[in-house]
Amino acid sequence: MIKNIFKFDPGGFESSDEIFSDVASGGNFRIERVVSKKYSNGKWYCQSEDELVFLLEGSAVLEFESGELARLERGDYILIKKFARHRVKETSESPRCVWLALFSESVSE
Repeated sequence: MIKNIFKFDPGGFESSDEIFSDVASGGNFRIERVVSKKYSNGKWYCQSEDELVFLLEGSAVLEFESGELARLERGDYILIKKFARHRVKETSESPRCVWLALFSESVSE
């Protein structure tokens, strides 16, 4: 079945700033699509897996507990190592952010 990473039900934003969808998983990985509407100062994450994040559309700022900011534009990607406390500090309004995240026990670039 063919699916499109950019098509989503905007009704999901009624109760959340982000819509999460599983794309694929197997073995020791999973891939998730996230669509974000404009918001700022999201919740903090500290995950037990590495996360390779691709920003396919929009622009965003990630903030790390150390105070470091990562400014992402369309096409940028970043590897967030496990247990690195971080959050989405800010996302663009138009276009909305479309993310693709690969989670795995160990990811290297």
